[in-house]
Amino acid sequence: MDHKIQTCHGFRKYFENALDEANIDHEKKMIIEGHFAGTRAKHYTNRDMEDLRDIYRRAYPFLRLSCDEPVQLRTENEAYSRRLADLEARIDRQRILEAKLIILEDRLDQLNEESNGKMRTERENHLSNTRFA
Repeated sequence: MDHKIQTCHGFRKYFENALDEANIDHEKKMIIEGHFAGTRAKHYTNRDMEDLRDIYRRAYPFLRLSCDEPVQLRTENEAYSRRLADLEARIDRQRILEAKLIILEDRLDQLNEESNGKMRTERENHLSNTRFA
């Protein structure tokens, strides 16, 4: 941090930049920074506090001890990786089910054709028997 900047102001600016990097909504950002003018909330309910905690959790990976330290979005990446693996497994199961369905539909078509053929033969036999009787 630049030694010409007052430490408390520097930390406040640093935190503000971290909130920006996390794409926090402007009004929520102003509230979490302690700016009340121009914001709707002056008194918080328990629900508001939980919302603010969630905002802080989103911004936390952007808070680094050093400016050279890379942003770690590991928890989000891990969650997305797990979700992706789950979706890929579901797609694989879906493909297997679709293949089984095609096999069953083909077998049903075969059975219908056999059944229709037998009915046709029975009808033809019945007609020929009634002609000669």
